[in-house]
Amino acid sequence: MVVAIVSSLVVGTAYPLVIQKFVVDPNAQRQEAEYIQRNINATKAAYGLENVETTNYDATTTATAGQLEKDAESTASIRLLDPGLVSPTFQQLQQNKQYYSFADRLNVDRYKVDSTSRDTVIAVRELNPIRSRPGAADLGQRAHRLHPRLRRGERPTATR
Repeated sequence: MVVAIVSSLVVGTAYPLVIQKFVVDPNAQRQEAEYIQRNINATKAAYGLENVETTNYDATTTATAGQLEKDAESTASIRLLDPGLVSPTFQQLQQNKQYYSFADRLNVDRYKVDSTSRDTVIAVRELNPIRSRPGAADLGQRAHRLHPRLRRGERPTATR
């Protein structure tokens, strides 16, 4: 019985780990290329794209050195932050304080920083009443979170 358990652990766990570590990991692209190609072919078939003709496009540019310097002021105002993606980041950074939350969609505004106008994502950290409700066992530990004087959790958060 013990031999069967040990051999099943070796065959079921150790052997796949050894193969992964010494065969696949050193050259994963070559080892997995066949399976990746099968997935690509299946996806093309599922979307009806297996007969699409592909052609290479030789891109050329007419830009000259220093051409973007003239547009530096306008290119500096191109938004790089997506307010829809920043909210989950704020939530993750505050996850150790589970009784706070942020809106799903944050606001973007422009502020002068060092005499330069910059896009800034603005959010207000709010108390999340669902997460701040205590259970019967931890009422004493969380009672301070329910007190109506608690205002320190409502703070603005910004990123640029």
